[in-house]
Amino acid sequence: MRVDDFLNLWNEVGNDAEYSLLVTGHSMRPFLVHDISVVYIRKWAKSDLKNGSIVLYLRKNGALMLHRVIKQYPNGRMLVNGDAQYWSEEIGGEQVIAQVMRFCRTKRVISADNLLYRLLIRIWLALRPVRPWMFWVGSKLKEGKRRLCGKK
Repeated sequence: MRVDDFLNLWNEVGNDAEYSLLVTGHSMRPFLVHDISVVYIRKWAKSDLKNGSIVLYLRKNGALMLHRVIKQYPNGRMLVNGDAQYWSEEIGGEQVIAQVMRFCRTKRVISADNLLYRLLIRIWLALRPVRPWMFWVGSKLKEGKRRLCGKK
């Protein structure tokens, strides 16, 4: 579905209605997995948004993105970051289209308000400064496993 078609459809959806989207892209690993995870989004209300929430927003270049809110500013702007990314970007509240209310990965639906999930997100956000090293170590371990198995 094209972005314009989605936005036209989204404008007709009621405020409490949920819409499901298949996740495409790798920026939200390890929590959301490309072509496996499904997110259930709802029109966002600023009062529901917490640091750690995942939002669907429209970049200025026209791309739809799913990223996590890292920080909210009093002027309505927010800092967002993909879980697997090293950098963050600042967006305006007017760019936000929806908020992820729950997601499904491997047949289990997890609410964005689930206590264990919220705890994991807090830990993940606290690890932001060392995540590049974690990803590097993970890639080296994966590379070593491939060598042991005789794969390139």
